[in-house]
Amino acid sequence: MNAKAVTFTSAMEGWIATLGPGVRSVTVTRHATWTLVKIAVMTDVLLAALAADLGLDQAATEQRGRVWWRTMSSTENGVLVIAAGPHHDSLGPAVAADRPS
Repeated sequence: MNAKAVTFTSAMEGWIATLGPGVRSVTVTRHATWTLVKIAVMTDVLLAALAADLGLDQAATEQRGRVWWRTMSSTENGVLVIAAGPHHDSLGPAVAADRPS
């Protein structure tokens, strides 16, 4: 790995840190006319805090079989930002919604 790769990695780690504690990863995908940003967050509480900080106002609960997770998103000016909390493999979201993760 050369110096450019090390500098890039350090800059990206710093950028992720600016989003707040509990952010595990950020993926940015550029398309011809829009950009997709995906953010993975460690807990539902941290997801709610990040969503408030970034102005993400579209809440959803996704489910595949017994596994479910919460997402917050927003779209503006050709940019779609989606933040997702951790996967839960237990009670369904309707039952677990009142319990902290």
